[in-house]
Amino acid sequence: MIIAVDAMGGDNAPVEIVKGAIEAVKAEEGFDVLLIGDSQRIEEIIKASGYVGDRIRICNTTEVITNEDAPTKAIKTKKDSSIHVGFDLVKADEADCLISAGSSGALLAGSVMLLKRIPGVDRPAVATAVPSGKGNVLLIDSGFNTSVKPVNYVQFGLLGSAYMKAAFGCEKELQYRREENCSACGGSGAAPGSQPQTCPTCGGSGQVRRQQNTILGVMQTTAPCTACGGTGKIIKDPCKTCGGNGRVKNIVKRKVRIPAGIDDGQQIVLKGQG
Repeated sequence: MIIAVDAMGGDNAPVEIVKGAIEAVKAEEGFDVLLIGDSQRIEEIIKASGYVGDRIRICNTTEVITNEDAPTKAIKTKKDSSIHVGFDLVKADEADCLISAGSSGALLAGSVMLLKRIPGVDRPAVATAVPSGKGNVLLIDSGFNTSVKPVNYVQFGLLGSAYMKAAFGCEKELQYRREENCSACGGSGAAPGSQPQTCPTCGGSGQVRRQQNTILGVMQTTAPCTACGGTGKIIKDPCKTCGGNGRVKNIVKRKVRIPAGIDDGQQIVLKGQG
């Protein structure tokens, strides 16, 4: 994962922003940081910190959108600003997301004008995870929009729910078909009250030996017994529930903890759960 970071936005930027990026890559694995902004200043901060590694890259820009700029105008005119370039990188799939502590107005305008909206969502929103006694609670919207309609609140709720599941994981109840031992025969395949019999053809070994005369002499081969299918047992009175197979497919329900970061289409393995 590549996280684009607006190094020029926020209080005490770019110093504190760059320091935060360095602390992040030291604390966690699984992502790289792309710092967007004045490359000379960013390089000086990284050098002064003593950080040596390959998980932080720099994308140079020459403009900055400040809180004094008119958001929409700034997005239209300052195309080499750290915010605008960050949106461009996400749109071009060169970064997975953009993080900025800069102008919230410019972020709102840029997300709508450059990234566009998800179908069915009228407005973007700021989501803030707030710790509580029962875990994190998401406050959405927490400052992006000054005037919203009831439908926007509904959309914020749906967005927030999806975000919390992706960012912090969730528990889901899955219903699926699982092959299990037949409860009627205990997995033997024989009808209740009866038992599988030893195969008379292979003597219960499940294999038969054959001898064949060849020009090289007598050749001996071993193959699965066709009479019992290699099981060594013959079922004369098969279980009516499983048809003598000993296994049935049942519908089971399991509560599964989905880890954070699992995306749609990805698979997780539940060992021993069929």
